[in-house]
Amino acid sequence: MQVELSSTAESAGTNFAAASQQVLAYLQEHVPMGLWSVTRVENDRQTYLYLGENEYGLQQGGSHAWQDSYCVHMVAGAGPRIATDAAAIEVYAQAPVNEVIDIGAYAGMPIVDADGSLFGAICGLDPACRPDLAEHEPLLAMLSNVLHIVLTGDRALADAEHVSRSIRTEATTDPLTGVPNRRGWQEALARLDAEYGDYADPTVVIIVDLDGLKQVNDGPGGHAAGDALLCTAAQVMRANTRDRDYLARIGGDEFGIVLANCPTTLAPVLAERLADALAAAGAPASIGWAPLVPDGTCHTAVRQADQAMYAVKRTRSARTGATLASG
Repeated sequence: MQVELSSTAESAGTNFAAASQQVLAYLQEHVPMGLWSVTRVENDRQTYLYLGENEYGLQQGGSHAWQDSYCVHMVAGAGPRIATDAAAIEVYAQAPVNEVIDIGAYAGMPIVDADGSLFGAICGLDPACRPDLAEHEPLLAMLSNVLHIVLTGDRALADAEHVSRSIRTEATTDPLTGVPNRRGWQEALARLDAEYGDYADPTVVIIVDLDGLKQVNDGPGGHAAGDALLCTAAQVMRANTRDRDYLARIGGDEFGIVLANCPTTLAPVLAERLADALAAAGAPASIGWAPLVPDGTCHTAVRQADQAMYAVKRTRSARTGATLASG
């Protein structure tokens, strides 16, 4: 078994998606259960990030509340990693997930992210009690460590690629504000769509539309004053976002922001802070935001954020200062 596991880890390379699929295939072959999955915990939800055929009819991308799960107790140390008879463990017997699916036996192991935080868990469920499961805890621990190692490598590679992309070419940079232009924005969304399915990291899209730019352009200062307003707005947004976030000018007076690793509970706080900063700088704006979801796309989130922004713009004038809404 040791040789087979080493071979599995090596063949997985440094791709978390491929490693997860191989881990699940290995488990299903050697420790068959009604369900084996690699799950992601974010925004207080546990998502089935990778999931093969199963007796429960659950689908990849499906989720349930983290607090309803067995894994929340397993990670906290309140419940065992292997429960051959789940009903005999009080915290598992009382878990709300039992109202949705029939669980006789449970096997779980945390997956640790590169920074030491909880990424998710390997989770196995079976409708029947499974006395044979107890001996497999070392195997689960080994496979969890394999996924941690691969995930750490993927994160490092992604960070290196992010640094290399930070040097923007003229073709993808707005010459006035110095931030990426619409082309850069579209390329960034395409990359995010390709990567998001692998990890389902909590991500939020913000659309910012400056209020009153036309009036400024038509005023005494003309387009020079409008250009100065755009530059001020871009500077304020850069100052109020993190290095890992992505800011672009996607239209005449419209900006887009991707907030990386941003739970939906934090999004309105960051959006309000941005709105206040823009208003204080004399660049009031209408702001809308929307989260990415496992079964959606970046363009869906952009459309929802855009709709939320226009809903605000229709009901508030520029004189009210910065305004915001969620999509």
